[in-house]
Amino acid sequence: MWLGGTFKRQDIDEALREDEIIPAISPVGYEADKRSLREKVIRKQVKANERKPFDELFYEDTIQTPIKEREKENHPMYRYLELIRLAPSASNKQPWRLIVKKNKLHLYLKRTPHYGEKLPYDIQAVDMGIALAHLEVGLEFDNRRFKHYIDDEHYNYKDLEYIITYEII
Repeated sequence: MWLGGTFKRQDIDEALREDEIIPAISPVGYEADKRSLREKVIRKQVKANERKPFDELFYEDTIQTPIKEREKENHPMYRYLELIRLAPSASNKQPWRLIVKKNKLHLYLKRTPHYGEKLPYDIQAVDMGIALAHLEVGLEFDNRRFKHYIDDEHYNYKDLEYIITYEII
């Protein structure tokens, strides 16, 4: 779990210089046997246990061809796409969109208008980093070789910001 806004900033502020921020932290340890009332309320508000359907996040070759929910488990990249789908994100926005072209995953960011504007950092960029970490950990766990790069030939889609391409070798 990543915490982008619920940790006590004053607990770490004194260790930072004036020009530094920590946009998110990751707790280390084991999950408590029982959640606090505060955690239950926050998780319910952000719909932490709900995830967007597969066909809203992942596409084959073009943004016009969603990977159907009923076909997802037969997809050769299913395992890695599911790891990304399950990644936590601020307010559970799940801003990532992926277009799969054979062994390439083109990652895009679909911003929520005005979301996080008052924060001193880009919370949806943090979400993308978390999703990418989930992808890389899965690939490394499976001993899959990959490279990532900016694909100069990526397609520009309205309302989507191209981030990076992963090529699984």
